[in-house]
Amino acid sequence: MTDSQWSIRNLLNPVTTRLLIYGMNPMDLEYVLQKIEETVILNSKSLNKKWAALWEKKGENYKAKALDALEKNHLTTARELFLITAQCYFAIYLVNPGNIEQKKQYYRKLVSSYYEGVRLYPQPVQKVEIPIDNDKKVSAYLHLPEDSLRKKGCVVFFAGLGSCKEEMNTIARTITERGISVLIPDMPGCGETLFEKEIKANGANLEKTFKGCIRFIRNHEKTKDCLIGSTGLCMGGGYAYRAAALNGEYSFCATLFPLFISQVKKENTPQWMKSGEWISYQTGGAEVDSFLEDMSRRKNEVINCPFFLIHGKYDNWMSLEDALKLYDLAQTDDKKTLIIEDKPVFSKDEKVLHAMPIGEQLHWIRHIFADWISDQVEKHS
Repeated sequence: MTDSQWSIRNLLNPVTTRLLIYGMNPMDLEYVLQKIEETVILNSKSLNKKWAALWEKKGENYKAKALDALEKNHLTTARELFLITAQCYFAIYLVNPGNIEQKKQYYRKLVSSYYEGVRLYPQPVQKVEIPIDNDKKVSAYLHLPEDSLRKKGCVVFFAGLGSCKEEMNTIARTITERGISVLIPDMPGCGETLFEKEIKANGANLEKTFKGCIRFIRNHEKTKDCLIGSTGLCMGGGYAYRAAALNGEYSFCATLFPLFISQVKKENTPQWMKSGEWISYQTGGAEVDSFLEDMSRRKNEVINCPFFLIHGKYDNWMSLEDALKLYDLAQTDDKKTLIIEDKPVFSKDEKVLHAMPIGEQLHWIRHIFADWISDQVEKHS
């Protein structure tokens, strides 16, 4: 393996992909990457520190501009600048800035900036809590379409381990533009559900959340009469499949490169998913093999509702062959696939770094995805 293959820029490729997927300005990203490359990086700790400092400086600059726009009642500008600020803190969140407490503090800044932005949408996003078990509640956002567009459909959008509900804003807005409501929970082990409520990632908590989302939608004034769909991305796509298999009230299922982490070859699984403070905190200290087994799909979990599978030929974690097995198992005639044949631009030659061909092309795929969801609502409502 050559030195260039292990350059800092290459090591950050999965992070770069995720930042671009969710709206990061390429010039801001390139500026930070160049500054990182100009710095003598001695170890991962110094990389994390420099990365965090650069993005925090940018974030605070954008936040000051957002507050100025808000004071002058330039609400659209304020909204967009707050959301850009949130992207800067999301960049820090992705590259574990240090210990858990530091990660939590940066996440809180992400949440604060994000919510300042989305509350300025024409139809403000609601911050809600979803009861799942006795006194346990997961945090979530309910994205509602403008009243003139609203259809009787609501999808639950699941994100995977290491993600957060704020990361899914771009996809959520694409769906609400078509008149469909979107409920995005911070799943157990993620976001505020983890940091503020200490709800860990395990199979039991996942299944309770699948059911809790249905109850919430049925009891909410704006969504109680909606057809409910199950959707998700990456590990969240695996959650979406399981949710629809376990709960008949999910009337359709659409997945963006679904992943069952138990099916990733051990030599391809990154170290942070095997050991360390972060994964231990997310799972409550579960032993890695038992955790992977607990999160896996059971053989009897098969969906029988309309199903749309979007996957990439060159996804290196959940192979196309394994993804198509899910498709073949689905007991419905109303199913379709969209297979991306292009090789990924980022992380294409590495095993441990997740190559995400779907993620890299989400700028257009998300519209096909949202159209299928809209068609299902109109067809079955």
